[in-house]
Amino acid sequence: MKNIRYWLLVIGLVCNAQAELSVTLAPEEASRFIYEPFRLLLQADKEIERPEIPSGTNWSVTGMLPVENGFRIELIANESGMLTLPPFTVTAGEEHAQTPLLRLAVAAPRPAHEMELLTAFSTTNPVVGQPIELTVTWKTGVPFPRCQELQFSLPLLRNPDWEVYPTDPGVPEKNRIGLPVNAQRIIAKNEPNQLQFFYRLVPRRAGTFASSARLNCALMETLRSSSQYPSYFDNHFFNIPDKKDRFERIYLSVPETELTVQPLPAEGRTVRYSGIVGNCAASARIEPSDTVVGQPMLLTVTLTNLTFGGHIRNLPEATLDGLGSEFGITREPMHVRTAPTAKSFTYIVRPLRSGLTVLPALALQIFDPAEQSYQTIRSEPLPITVEPNGEQTVYTPSQQQEPLTPLSGIRHNRKESEPTMYAFLEFLAADGWIFWLLPLLLWPALLPWLRRRDRCRTDPAYARAAHARSRFRKKVVHDEESAWKNYLADRFNLTAEAVTFDAVRPHLQDLDPELLQAVRNRFKAEETDHYAPPGTPAQKTATIRHLVRKLEKAVPVFLLMIALFPTIGKAAPVQAETLFEQAMKIRAEKPDQAAPLFTEAALEFETDRQFFNAANSWFFAGENGRALANYRAAQNRRPFDRQIRDSIHFIRAQRSSLFQTSEKPGHRLSNGWKNFCTWSPALRFGALTLLYLIGWAVFLAARIFGKTVPRKAWITLGVIAAGPALSLIWSFFQPSEGVVIQPTDARLGPGYAYEKAYEGLLQEAIEFQWLEKRGGWVLARLPDESEAWLRETACVKVQ
Repeated sequence: MKNIRYWLLVIGLVCNAQAELSVTLAPEEASRFIYEPFRLLLQADKEIERPEIPSGTNWSVTGMLPVENGFRIELIANESGMLTLPPFTVTAGEEHAQTPLLRLAVAAPRPAHEMELLTAFSTTNPVVGQPIELTVTWKTGVPFPRCQELQFSLPLLRNPDWEVYPTDPGVPEKNRIGLPVNAQRIIAKNEPNQLQFFYRLVPRRAGTFASSARLNCALMETLRSSSQYPSYFDNHFFNIPDKKDRFERIYLSVPETELTVQPLPAEGRTVRYSGIVGNCAASARIEPSDTVVGQPMLLTVTLTNLTFGGHIRNLPEATLDGLGSEFGITREPMHVRTAPTAKSFTYIVRPLRSGLTVLPALALQIFDPAEQSYQTIRSEPLPITVEPNGEQTVYTPSQQQEPLTPLSGIRHNRKESEPTMYAFLEFLAADGWIFWLLPLLLWPALLPWLRRRDRCRTDPAYARAAHARSRFRKKVVHDEESAWKNYLADRFNLTAEAVTFDAVRPHLQDLDPELLQAVRNRFKAEETDHYAPPGTPAQKTATIRHLVRKLEKAVPVFLLMIALFPTIGKAAPVQAETLFEQAMKIRAEKPDQAAPLFTEAALEFETDRQFFNAANSWFFAGENGRALANYRAAQNRRPFDRQIRDSIHFIRAQRSSLFQTSEKPGHRLSNGWKNFCTWSPALRFGALTLLYLIGWAVFLAARIFGKTVPRKAWITLGVIAAGPALSLIWSFFQPSEGVVIQPTDARLGPGYAYEKAYEGLLQEAIEFQWLEKRGGWVLARLPDESEAWLRETACVKVQ
């Protein structure tokens, strides 16, 4: 019995030993670093439950994923050195086990003393738009293949105020290698123990900027085999170390370099400024040089001796306008060719008439940083021969295709002080308060007379009395005594010689007291002259009081006449006309010298509010955006002027718009209302004043002639007058109109920190609605109904 118990005890101990839970815990990464996640593999010989692992003071658990018979645990160390993970309990059913104590070495990135990083700028004091060269050199005393997971950071290259252009190192393929710089692949020059890569930087804003550079990588303990791909496509710099690799994190940085960007001077800069800073020479070539009117020719403009031309996208609009109105030219080049120190643009040019012998020189402006001044360079004039195309001497585009150049153009200036219907309406609006008060002042003055006219029509006795009074006033000037007697005789049907005051007094009770007193005085004077003793002094009448009374009545009429005195118009600006004529004379030969004269004339015309002439001057100065804004302002004041309308169509045809808009036929009424609301407030208020005066004139004429105005006429006049009144109220709540005057970016917010709203630039002469202004930025509603922010200096509001 004792033996049986012994063997049962032995078998139980063996079974318990075989059922004891076994766990292992080991790191998967051979190298672990501070702040970088690494993983531990927890495995058991049985299926275990999810363990509870507390976070420590210098480490934290960030994740746990189940695997077969275990878990993969992710940790992050917050301190470098030796990390100690205490044992924790693992449960499998009713069995429990403790993990072993685990000690892990956690390293921190160290400065790479065996390496050197250098940055060099061609100049640290450039001006806005001046290209500078950045050279980055990485030297190392260890083999480059030991460097993996490379991260290169140059913060200046992310600054939106700088344009960045990577430069080809210009070496054979075997000496090229790819580097990850700011998360982009850059080709560097691979030399023994040294790598170099290059950038061209173009500053677009003045200010002080700090430039720094930093790299970090994983430095392997042993070399790997070389990649099977070419070095410039895939190499060890982009590889990520395996979990079992031994490596250390290293970093390297350079001290900050301060760059001071100077602004371009405003003095001397014209619309022909090309954005080129440094040396440049211009030449032109045209093919073919012999052609017929209307046939396309290829004009190639080449810029040479450039420091860097990659940032030059196009020639200035004013340079292309230098060809004049006798040539049509595409605004965008059909072909652009870039070389290290040169750039060429090819345009399509059409001669618009026969007999042309010279293609004018093209002028553009550059900035010389050494002299700190602007210089003008020109291409040579090109001899050409343009013959008629059969009988056609003026180019007429085919009806089957849209013409590249409109047939209409910018016409001559004119005197805007000539009297027109618009000037009359503006005169009514300028002195509108007078014309609105005039009927209100005239009505009380005419009301007694109108009432007498109405009473004369209904009361014969009153009509006879009024007739007698009128006869008296006409005759009293020549014979006062006879006039009085005839007046009383006519009124009371008496004999003039037998009339006395006592006889007529009962009949004069309803007369004016002044008139009654005058009758009494007159009778006393007559009796004194005929019956008083000789020498009796005559009784004086209140003649001074009567004179003062007349003066009081005359004063309001006199003041009203002074207020209605016509306003003297301004004379045309003689200086502006002179500048415009001088500029037109030299425009063909020296377009760059004519542009400042056109600009000065345009400013003079704008000051005098002669917007049509100002628009002509801006157009010839090469400012199509400002020209369109002034044409729009002129159209608001002269909405039916065909010459202004043709000029606006011509400018719109010249612009390279990003938006395609068309007027829907079903919205003619709404479009007509919107066009009417764009009229100047002076015209609409003048029209409302004119309708107001017409209504009063009809009312007074009807009262004078004893007629009645039909109700339909008043309703019609009221409906017509409601149009200008409602449009003035409507315009008060509508945003103003604006025009882009120079190519500019559209941003999603009021600042350069916001992303661009469009991939390309908004071109000159694009129209928009001016919604809001904030901090030098304008919120614009563009033709595609989208909203974007534009720099206030790049647009102008239509006046």
